[in-house]
Amino acid sequence: MISHREFRPAVVVIGGSGGIGRAIASVAARERGAVVLVARSPEGLAAAASEVRKGGGEAFTLELDLVAGDAPTRLEGFLSAHGLVCDVLVNSAGYGLRGAATALPIDGQLGIIDLNIHSLTELTLHFLPGMVARRRGG
Repeated sequence: MISHREFRPAVVVIGGSGGIGRAIASVAARERGAVVLVARSPEGLAAAASEVRKGGGEAFTLELDLVAGDAPTRLEGFLSAHGLVCDVLVNSAGYGLRGAATALPIDGQLGIIDLNIHSLTELTLHFLPGMVARRRGG
């Protein structure tokens, strides 16, 4: 088994295909090197990866539905397969709905909680113990 010391640190940007996540990925590329972009949109991931590479960073992309129960494990497996460890986790995925709660679909409102709260908290709690053990990360 490879120890975490043999893995290269990476900035993992959840929701890295657009918006704030994409902007943070571009900055991270200039300052940190390896950037892992995670999102559902293959087109957005490809465009964001191109920006990271233009900025001098090394880009890795993972198309992943974060509300899938195995998302943290799949992400960690992806990192491991590429010799990377999550050094910085940027949780920038999310969405919202506009309108009165009584007029919006319940599934849509619960989906917001599943992604914006549950999934992002689960990812944080998944990667936090490794950061604490390495005494590095954020």
